[in-house]
Amino acid sequence: TELTLPPDVRAVAVDDSKLQRLLVHKMLESLGVPDDRRSVLGADEADISRFAAVAEAEVRAHPDARFVVIADENLDVAVPADEGGGFRTVSGSLCVQDLLARLAKDGSDARVLALIRSANDALADSALYRSRAHGVLPKAALRYAQ
Repeated sequence: TELTLPPDVRAVAVDDSKLQRLLVHKMLESLGVPDDRRSVLGADEADISRFAAVAEAEVRAHPDARFVVIADENLDVAVPADEGGGFRTVSGSLCVQDLLARLAKDGSDARVLALIRSANDALADSALYRSRAHGVLPKAALRYAQ
């Protein structure tokens, strides 16, 4: 059987990997979410930093829509050379937890299904993600039953 989301579903996602963003786009497309109803962020630090604000704005701008919000757990952001260089990691599940708390103030969180994508799928990791979001979407390749 083929899963297709209802036509009122919109999606906002974030991943710091170009390949993973492409895969998320393809996954959402295969679920029936058209390109004009999905935003996949994470190309740079600004995208990652504004993810929760973009998701909140989308939910508020479309009060009759339902949303799927997908966040990579480990979002790596470049640290400027004058600040020591390297990378720092932003927690996607903490961003989602904050988003859901802000949306809960007026009940808008009831229209959102928030999922965390991570290659870290140990039971303890998954439990942490589920404590901050509604569920976990593994990055491992999915096998289709035939």
